[in-house]
Amino acid sequence: MVADLDLPKPFDVGEFCERLSEKRGRRIVLVPKDLPPHSPCGLCVSTHDTDYVFYQAATSGPHRLQIILHEIGHLLCGHGTETVMDEATSRALVPDLDPEMVRRMLARTYYAKEEEAEAETIATLIFTEIGDYAHDRTWTVPDDATDVVKRIIKSLDGGDEAI
Repeated sequence: MVADLDLPKPFDVGEFCERLSEKRGRRIVLVPKDLPPHSPCGLCVSTHDTDYVFYQAATSGPHRLQIILHEIGHLLCGHGTETVMDEATSRALVPDLDPEMVRRMLARTYYAKEEEAEAETIATLIFTEIGDYAHDRTWTVPDDATDVVKRIIKSLDGGDEAI
């Protein structure tokens, strides 16, 4: 699944969402919010043609990206939703609307543990693919360390790959 995502290089989450929106035929709108303590770090609200990905704005860049990718993981896996939004989360997301109406109409996404694990796996696979340690990254080994590095690589995977 991750191999088919056409991840932009260098990675840009906005461009990724545009590409994915085009592929799925549904808009993805990223919405940073300062979510209250003890609320979810992210959630996805879907309308008939748009998926809104709300994510915690008040956290580090890598954590924000992991939250966004986790919610996108739910979208990619086609996970369902049911209503379980509390008033504090409702007010944080859309402060001008009555929280009860928001709970009834939009809903916070609630997933089973298996779906959470699946979404987190997708997010982690994407994050690994685009991160500093992605498999296609290379680095330079100083001449005086080449023999040691080769021995370490060989002992770890039995290979004798060029450095």
